[in-house]
Amino acid sequence: MYATQQDMIAKVGEDALFVAADRDGDDILDTVAIDSALTSASAEIDSYLAVRYPLPLPIVPEIVKDLCVWIALYKLCLNTPAMTDDLKDQYNNSISHLNRIANGKAALDLPKQQSRPPKPVVLAGPDRLFTRDKMRGL
Repeated sequence: MYATQQDMIAKVGEDALFVAADRDGDDILDTVAIDSALTSASAEIDSYLAVRYPLPLPIVPEIVKDLCVWIALYKLCLNTPAMTDDLKDQYNNSISHLNRIANGKAALDLPKQQSRPPKPVVLAGPDRLFTRDKMRGL
């Protein structure tokens, strides 16, 4: 996962997370639902990042963590009264940013990977059937 429950609390606040993830109203966060939403959000992010970056990422940039939090929160609030227009906008902005990354219009600040020397090209095969000498006179 690109983010944790603590990352969600740090980003949106504990009250907002309780509104989204206290499913039975017992003042206890539903950690299973939170982990499921974070896992789903991370998989959604991977589907965009895989176009441009080898996965898993060597480090998790802060922007990816933020995108994961907003997407997970959106998934937690789907089909609940906790869904707001602001949350929908945050989700749409997150997906839009992921599209920009996938299309190469935005980039992640990742350490440069050590480039490996290219493998030599080896050409091998049977002898040619049609050569100039064999085709002479046709």
